[in-house]
Amino acid sequence: MARLADDTTINAAILAGTATTVAERQIFNDLASDLQSGGVHNMMRFHEEWGANNGHPNGIQPYNYRGSLVSLDRPLHAFGSFRVGQPTYNPPLRQWRFEENFRQISKLPPLTPRFVYIKQENFTRDFEQ
Repeated sequence: MARLADDTTINAAILAGTATTVAERQIFNDLASDLQSGGVHNMMRFHEEWGANNGHPNGIQPYNYRGSLVSLDRPLHAFGSFRVGQPTYNPPLRQWRFEENFRQISKLPPLTPRFVYIKQENFTRDFEQ
């Protein structure tokens, strides 16, 4: 039996690799297959008993996530197909919310990647040769 989960709140930014459903199906050319990523709401995999399949004595336990999720690319080591239900995967009642503090540069998590873009202000074209 899986470990029983409790009401949990996580405040974090997650930068990870997750597979995309479309890419996996294109690679294997099998539109009828069950290969899928599970979507962004399944970016975090849960191994505890959260009660979604009536296996928790206190009912369904909530998982509250406050942060930001960024998927970079396909993972290098975890590449199995996604399956829901006992005994493989029993997700909690997930409640997602973007962390508003991440809108301020001074409140970003440590080691947050920074991106810079260049905006062209002036452009002229010379057609004489």
